[in-house]
Amino acid sequence: MGKYAIVLVGTLFVFIFTYTMALKNVTIDAETRVSNAYSYNQANNIAQSALMATIRELGTFRHDYELPSEGENIVLTDQNWEGLNGTFDLEVQTIQIVDDYYTLRIISNGIFEGVNYVAEVHGEFFNNPTGPPPPPPWDIGDYAAFGDEEIILGGGGHPDEPWMIGNLGTNDRVTVSAWDAHIRGKVSVGSGHQADPTGGVNQTIDDMPDDHYTNLFEEGLEAHQENVELEMPEFPDYNLPDNYQTITVGDGGVFSGGSPGSFTLNPSGSSNNFHISNLEILSNLNVAVNVPASFTADDDIHIYMDNFKLTEGHLDFNFLGSEDDRPTIHMHVDHFSMGHNGEGGGSNSINHGGDANNLILYDGRSTRLNFDGDKEFNMGLFAKQAEVHMRGDAHVSGSIITGGSHVVVEGHASTGSSGQLIYAPNALVHLKASGSV
Repeated sequence: MGKYAIVLVGTLFVFIFTYTMALKNVTIDAETRVSNAYSYNQANNIAQSALMATIRELGTFRHDYELPSEGENIVLTDQNWEGLNGTFDLEVQTIQIVDDYYTLRIISNGIFEGVNYVAEVHGEFFNNPTGPPPPPPWDIGDYAAFGDEEIILGGGGHPDEPWMIGNLGTNDRVTVSAWDAHIRGKVSVGSGHQADPTGGVNQTIDDMPDDHYTNLFEEGLEAHQENVELEMPEFPDYNLPDNYQTITVGDGGVFSGGSPGSFTLNPSGSSNNFHISNLEILSNLNVAVNVPASFTADDDIHIYMDNFKLTEGHLDFNFLGSEDDRPTIHMHVDHFSMGHNGEGGGSNSINHGGDANNLILYDGRSTRLNFDGDKEFNMGLFAKQAEVHMRGDAHVSGSIITGGSHVVVEGHASTGSSGQLIYAPNALVHLKASGSV
């Protein structure tokens, strides 16, 4: 019995020893995996932190980087990051240069205890060590509207429904021809005109007392020190780029009768350019443009249309991605018309219920643009030479830039929303009969 007991004890000892060694190996392996995971995460933190620090530095208007020429790169190696107890390598490649705007590829390699993690980003940066880029020509400061010549305020306003919410300015003077003209903001007249009704405002109603201007201009009247120079920005003429996709829509480009129509902007390679030879919408139809979620706020989509007739219908944009991560769509139209025979009228809309910041329409013609009736256009408009006439209940919620000679807003027509403006340096602007900005 004693012999068997000794054998049993010896077997049990071997089993316990073997189990102990196995458990120790498992523990060591687990500790190794935890250590590797920590090193990987720390390398990730270093790479991402170095990348974000570089982007933040390049995002300022004055930075210490000397950016490489187009097609070249600069490399910084073995950069110490004491706070994270590691190092990183950084590479900046210049893909394209347009004026002072550099399209860059930035690659960051974080290193911690022999473990590497690589992160990269593409983006456009302004490179000018002397300071920020000049403001666009339509940057008119804190004015909602500004004119180079005399501004005439006619009738049709109401104290509870002012014609304009914001400041009004001119390089000349203001003429008031009705008691009910009303501006919810200040009015600034040109240098050389006194900031009082006798010098800066031409009163065409004989019995209007001077103190009535307190009611007309809620925040008073002033004269600015220097006249503002107004320049027309360069218009992007209709030219198809080298790389684009052609999309055939509807029945030969025509949507008329039957069910609502739609088409999709499918991305292809690195091109965000699309060409449509003809698009015409009739019979009060709704046509939806599906914009895939792969397009984000970093993307600019360009749609080139040889012919776009919104005879009677609605063109909407169905963004399939996140609401706060939508691309900007640029619609370049060679021949654009609304209503029957291009004279307005009919029930039409573009981007109904949408955000004007997501869509800009470019019209290079000199033919007058008529926005009549009950129309909703949630978009920006850049017209090279066209006059813009808005009547009835038409509404354009985005900014309007035109080189045309006249802009008319009348009836119950309205323009703009928060942050939007009308910029027409060559135009005589008429705001009358309950039209509002």
